[in-house]
Amino acid sequence: MTKINDLLNGDKIIYIATRLFNIQDKLAGNKLEQKVYSILKDCVSRKGESMSIYPLYLPYRDTNEDQLLGCDNAFEIIYKADIQRLERLYALITYLDDPTKDDGICMEIGYAYANRVPIILLSSDVQYYRIDGSVSYHSDPIIHRMAAQYIYMPEMPPSKYEVSSQCDRMEIIAKEYEERLLAAEEDILKKMESVVEGLLFNYEKYIPPHIYVNIPNRKVFIDMIGGKYEWSRMIQEKLVEELEKNKVTYYCGNRFFCNESDILVRGENDIKKLLASDIVAICVDGTETDAGASALIGMAKKMNKIVILYYSSTCDIMEGESSCLRNLMIELSADCICSSYEKLVKVIFQYI
Repeated sequence: MTKINDLLNGDKIIYIATRLFNIQDKLAGNKLEQKVYSILKDCVSRKGESMSIYPLYLPYRDTNEDQLLGCDNAFEIIYKADIQRLERLYALITYLDDPTKDDGICMEIGYAYANRVPIILLSSDVQYYRIDGSVSYHSDPIIHRMAAQYIYMPEMPPSKYEVSSQCDRMEIIAKEYEERLLAAEEDILKKMESVVEGLLFNYEKYIPPHIYVNIPNRKVFIDMIGGKYEWSRMIQEKLVEELEKNKVTYYCGNRFFCNESDILVRGENDIKKLLASDIVAICVDGTETDAGASALIGMAKKMNKIVILYYSSTCDIMEGESSCLRNLMIELSADCICSSYEKLVKVIFQYI
């Protein structure tokens, strides 16, 4: 009962990681949190216990973020509050949908993984991806390796009607479509019931297994999006030339550009490389930082490694009067952000 007691007495929390940038995402996070709380209450009451201290944490709402965005140091306040709560994790539960997955959530997944905390992911996204025509995945291989449970349910109940041009008919179809969407949402949340119960009464089953690093230590780990794009591989090759010329030992992330057929092994191999390195240099270009790269940043931050980010865009992200280059969880985890290749090389050698 020790682990459950940590949750019931307020020492630990279940963190509901959620997208924060529009009302629909906030609604989904809020509904997920209420469902988890309902399952917890039912499980605890069946054991003759009760909860007096609220065991869940929902970002944005529980940091009063809407009231902070006018402050000059709003992002720093929010970041520190989230890190404090990530240090008190009992488990992390989140939706992980759409192509970008949300880099802030993925950073938190990496941080939780480094703390060896259960990570439960839900996805209702119909899209999935394939590497080299054979290796399929829903998210980055790093994320798959870190997850204790990946609940994937993109299906919706079928419709009883054919689409019509008649107003009265389409009113019925629109109402039925809403009911089908709600039923699909309820299905994926119901699938989570046994997992939440397991977190209470079979906790050890969901703890991420320890990764044994059986490779030599290196000075630098380079992750240019795991070799996903040709341009990222070109930057990596150029950087490798600089390191080799100066006799600096290194590893390169290659989860998207290797011959391994097992998606979990692809992710684990890059995690091992991070664990065996002192300095982590990661490309964070794109609309959002790549999901696996974000998780590696969170892991490196928790392990107090030097984190250097390469971000070549000239655009800032604005929220109210506050601005940052990347998601605040990504940016504030970095020791340095480099806007050019030349600066990236210079900074790596400064830290070496």
